[in-house]
Amino acid sequence: MKRARILPVLVILFIAIVLPITALPSALYAIPYSVGDTGPGGGTVFSSLPNGQCKEAIAYNDSFFCNWDTALSTCEGATINLYDDWYLPNITELIQVYTNLHDQGLGNFSDILYWSSTAQNDFFAYPLNFSTGGSGPYSKGNEFYIIAVRSFMGDPQSAGSGEEEVSEEPEIVWLRDHDMTCYQVWINEDNNFEFVFWWEYANNNWVQIYDMEDSLVFEIDMEKGNAHFEVALPDGMYNVKTFHEAGNTLQEFIIGKP
Repeated sequence: MKRARILPVLVILFIAIVLPITALPSALYAIPYSVGDTGPGGGTVFSSLPNGQCKEAIAYNDSFFCNWDTALSTCEGATINLYDDWYLPNITELIQVYTNLHDQGLGNFSDILYWSSTAQNDFFAYPLNFSTGGSGPYSKGNEFYIIAVRSFMGDPQSAGSGEEEVSEEPEIVWLRDHDMTCYQVWINEDNNFEFVFWWEYANNNWVQIYDMEDSLVFEIDMEKGNAHFEVALPDGMYNVKTFHEAGNTLQEFIIGKP
């Protein structure tokens, strides 16, 4: 009689202890990750939420720079360390990479401009300057560098040490810590001068062009976020001046075409 009672008890204990262990979600046995750790894809973790959702970032190739469309397609088609779910980060994610990693000396990122996937319109998108932390709209034709990111599941922090790390969405602050500057000027296929500026102001982004006799031949007050224009002028040499307020010249340089 005693043996008949012991056997059911053992079976019940087996069901109560062993089966729940084998039935637990595999996520509970994932590796716990913190910001700054190396992720499974070889990147550096820049976001780690209490529910176990993590994101890692990796510099695609600091010798490779490209326009915005190529940056998107390169990340979407990338296979890095056997993972093919990388993508180009949006501006919020890129700010997290800058703040949580680069600003802390982590991740081996350079003091250069990296593209984000955030576009302003069909012509302009937002990179982030890892030298200053500043951002602003740039022509999608500009060539900058790439950081690829991916999401993965780590160990939920509530099942680990009990110390929860709360990751808040960073506030996006558009910084202009440089005076408005002409970034590029060239002669396009229509034989016109074409200009791209950065660090434009909220208003009063004046550009004036003078001929060699100091006569004003062109002027424009550029709209913020659209600091790109072209000018049709006869062949010759010209003096370009930029300013925010009258009498306060920010930049002056000579352009010309034969």
